[in-house]
Amino acid sequence: MKSILVPTDFFACAHFALDAAAQLATRFDGTLHVLHQLELPNGWEEMTLPEQAQYPEALQQIKINKS
Repeated sequence: MKSILVPTDFFACAHFALDAAAQLATRFDGTLHVLHQLELPNGWEEMTLPEQAQYPEALQQIKINKS
């Protein structure tokens, strides 16, 4: 097992899976790849802050991912 892909949403339950995958990667000298995918509205980067505020879930996920 040389490459382990861990999809995550960065919530508490996902940390258990990430910890388990990290232990496997360490044990088998593998590489750990963490994947998080966030679907944003088209033109997100061009939107003004008030326009982006209309998508609170997206803003929350972006904030979580930056920390």
